[in-house]
Amino acid sequence: MKTPRNINSTVVFIIFCLIVTFLLSVILTTITSFNEYNVLSKALGASYEYNPKSTESILKSLKNSSDKDFKTGNEILSKHGYSKSTLWSKNFFYFLVISFGIISTMATVVYIIKHRTNKQKLSRINNLTQYLEEVNLGKESVLLRCEDEFSHLEDEIYKTVGELRCSKEFALKERQTLSDNLADIAHQLKTPITSMSLMAQLLSENCPDEEIDYINRLTNQISRLERLVSSLLTLSKLDASTLIFESKLIDVHSLLTYAIEPIEGSLREKHQTFTIEASPSVEFEIDINWTLEALLNILKNCSEHIEDGGYIVAYYSQNPLYVEIIIEDNGKGFAQEELPYIFNRFYRGKNASKDSIGIGLALSKSIIERQNGTLHAENCHNGGARFIIKFYT
Repeated sequence: MKTPRNINSTVVFIIFCLIVTFLLSVILTTITSFNEYNVLSKALGASYEYNPKSTESILKSLKNSSDKDFKTGNEILSKHGYSKSTLWSKNFFYFLVISFGIISTMATVVYIIKHRTNKQKLSRINNLTQYLEEVNLGKESVLLRCEDEFSHLEDEIYKTVGELRCSKEFALKERQTLSDNLADIAHQLKTPITSMSLMAQLLSENCPDEEIDYINRLTNQISRLERLVSSLLTLSKLDASTLIFESKLIDVHSLLTYAIEPIEGSLREKHQTFTIEASPSVEFEIDINWTLEALLNILKNCSEHIEDGGYIVAYYSQNPLYVEIIIEDNGKGFAQEELPYIFNRFYRGKNASKDSIGIGLALSKSIIERQNGTLHAENCHNGGARFIIKFYT
């Protein structure tokens, strides 16, 4: 559908072509008439000089000429070396220059109009693109309305953006509601869990030796339940985007050193080792506490899936795009069919420990992705597991 601006441009161009055609006709007619008049003037002037009486005969022949006179004239002109081609070649140069000038002028005008139109279209496209970029960034932006061929597209963009904003607001409300409900459930569970933990401690103080094993099992299950509630609460906050991340500068070596501290005792009991390969110092900004939580879950997973006396090793590096941390172990690695699911919530692989709740790696992935990072898992060439973490700067 043509817009008013398109119609106006077409009308202007048609009028311009008509004006140019009219001017071209006037110019060619004027030149032709001028040349004919000059030739006639020269002929009359020359004949009058030699024979004044012949001038009247020439003028009469111009008004009342016959085919015989035309034939006789052609013979006289041919006898003296004149022909139609002689006159054509003489006038051709003038017509060529004039035609070239007119066509060049028309081409220049058309180019200017086309360039201006393309410039306006490009400006409109840039405005629409900038508007969409600002919308994607969550900024409130308004487009200046303009009636042209992009008006329909602009209307559709407005409608789509409006619908997406409504859908986003609805989804955020739903996620917030779910987060609040999970948080409420978690808080409700904390009180009885704490009570059970205190009761287990009291029982263990006065418990016979033959029953201490049952108390220890009870304590382990209570601890497992506490971890589950805490993880669910964290995940609910991540889903609702209510978890606050505070970025601070830290070097990767220190980050890995702090991450392994909570399980150093467990590693010593199993005679397992953790090594950080020496690399140039790499510093970046990250939420230290939550990133430590993510790394700890990965390191726990490695420790649980390697045998006593096994090892875990970490590498790190930096490039202009991201900071990379790689954690490997010398365990059996992942079963190929399990790789697509290991970051799913509550997924427990074949080799998962009895106390595993299947939420640690899912939590690590969510924490890392919320900080503009990625977490990927694969098998090493020697059969161990490898976790690749990238934080984009």
